[in-house]
Amino acid sequence: MYVYLSSNEKFAVKIDGCDTTASSKVTKAPANAVKTQQGNAMFAGEFRCGVDDKGRFVLPSVFRGSFPVEDEQLAKSVIMLKSLDHSLWLYRTHEWEEKLIATRQHLDDEQSRLFMHYVVAESAPSEVDKNGRLSIPKRLREFAEIDNEVVLIGLYERIELWSPLRWEAYLVRLEERHEMTLGKILSIL
Repeated sequence: MYVYLSSNEKFAVKIDGCDTTASSKVTKAPANAVKTQQGNAMFAGEFRCGVDDKGRFVLPSVFRGSFPVEDEQLAKSVIMLKSLDHSLWLYRTHEWEEKLIATRQHLDDEQSRLFMHYVVAESAPSEVDKNGRLSIPKRLREFAEIDNEVVLIGLYERIELWSPLRWEAYLVRLEERHEMTLGKILSIL
């Protein structure tokens, strides 16, 4: 399924913050989710969520619906990784394992060691708890400079976690660098 916020009303509510009424009884995808042939969930949208002192935040319900309930343990398991731009990448564990296998086949020995040392060794497992919360390990929060708020960006099969200041600075740099290209893309719409 491809998760996308389709109505402006829902988008406005979700963009202002993550819902705090997490439920462990999520049994199906949200009504605004569209299924793909593969059945894999893809993430889209921007959300701002409060982070507590333990580094936990409530995953937005539209994202929680992307975790199937057939195998509860596997479905709720995620991996967090450092990115080069000081954000964090979050993958569902089964998709991360598939990416690891595929990536390994395309790297020579030196690249593979670099990948394993920088990316895999620095990764951290986590789980969506029964209240729909995820915990960001302290060392990853410090790396990404995430304090009391996190910006979640749905990006296909992963979710990016940004500090609000880094996210806004990234957008400014991106717009400055690609203003003409963005104009062409948006004119197609």
